[in-house]
Amino acid sequence: MSKGKPVGTCSTCRSEIVELLNEGHFGDGECDRCEQIRYKSQPSLLHAAYLALEEIEQWIEPMNGAEGPETKEAVEALKEALDEAEEAYRKKS
Repeated sequence: MSKGKPVGTCSTCRSEIVELLNEGHFGDGECDRCEQIRYKSQPSLLHAAYLALEEIEQWIEPMNGAEGPETKEAVEALKEALDEAEEAYRKKS
């Protein structure tokens, strides 16, 4: 009995993805195992991003806008990532 045909290579671990055996549910180019690891790590990553943003912002306030471009870029990247994650969560619910 065939388990399915090869449908690609996992973009994370580079293993072969076989239809009906280890293909991901979301169709983002990852095998089921890598997809599950990424999915399960998301709450921890979101928590860490919120903590990092809070920490950076508490140091920006006393600087009265004198922070460097790298700090501004980091804050913007964190805010964008958090906004995207929150939007994806709202669509899922």
